[in-house]
Amino acid sequence: MSERREDAFDARMRRLFAGVDTSAGFGARLAARVAALPVVSRDVLRERVERGRELAARRLRRESLTWLATAAATGAAGLALVSRHGEAVAARVAELLAATEDPGQLGAIAAAVLAACLWPVLKWYLPR
Repeated sequence: MSERREDAFDARMRRLFAGVDTSAGFGARLAARVAALPVVSRDVLRERVERGRELAARRLRRESLTWLATAAATGAAGLALVSRHGEAVAARVAELLAATEDPGQLGAIAAAVLAACLWPVLKWYLPR
């Protein structure tokens, strides 16, 4: 079975590298192709970079407005909930606090809630 895998691997490599130029003078031909490429002026490159920078700035502004709108909507929903059902919310929070008399348990719950709230922001900065 090992020979079979090696044969399949060899066949796959031959297919993948079938069009690769390995003949003598490859370096010279490559240098000639690179020399034949059109030269882009600094002004054109600078214009491209500025356009990219402007597009990135627009995208970041749009994202920041989205984050701001999300935070405002979440805050408004929280205020509406508290104003409409303030007594029930206060009673439920008091029940939850009474259930967690142990400060360590309360700290763990607070850390979990904080992590859950900050998860979208953390996903943005953590490596993938």
